[in-house]
Amino acid sequence: PTPLELLLYAHGNKHGSWVAVLEKAAARLLNSEAGLLKRKKEINILHGGDPGVALKLLTGEKVLSLSGREADLVEKLAVASQWGLPLVCASEPLWTDAEHDARGVYYSHLYMLKYDPLQKEVIVRNPWGGTKRAEPSHADGTPLDGAADGAFRMSLADFRKSFPYVWAVVP
Repeated sequence: PTPLELLLYAHGNKHGSWVAVLEKAAARLLNSEAGLLKRKKEINILHGGDPGVALKLLTGEKVLSLSGREADLVEKLAVASQWGLPLVCASEPLWTDAEHDARGVYYSHLYMLKYDPLQKEVIVRNPWGGTKRAEPSHADGTPLDGAADGAFRMSLADFRKSFPYVWAVVP
C-alpha cells in the first residue's frame, strides 16, 4: 500500500504492515466480486460487512454465526472453547467507533473472544491492543481492570448486552 493508503486502513507496527495489506486486498477482492470498482468505495464494503467473509479469507475454513438465545449461546461458546475454535464478536453497529455503550464497549467494532466456562465469563480482546479506547476505562482513560492490554472480562449477561453477534471458525 502507498503511504496514503496506510493512513486510511489498519496501521502497521514493529512486525510490519501485513494487516493493512490484507485489509486492502480483501477490500479489492470483495469490491471486484460486488462490481464496485471505484477506489473511493473500497473500504465501505469492509465497514459494517460480515466478518465471516474476512475470517473465511484468512483461514479458508467454514465460519458459523453463533448468535441466538442466551442459553444456546452459552452452550455454543462452551463447545467452541472446548474445541479451541477461533471466535470473534461484534458490538452494536451504530456506524461510529467514537462512542461506546454503558459498559465501555465501542460501537461498530469487532473483537476476538474466549469463553471461560469455569468462571462463566467472556474474555474479550480488542485488536487495537493497548491503545486508548481499546477497552472499558475510567473517566481518566485508565482501563477498568488496570492493565492497558486491550483485553477485558465480562459477565455473560453484560456480554450479551454489548455484543449481539458472534462467529466461530470451524475446521
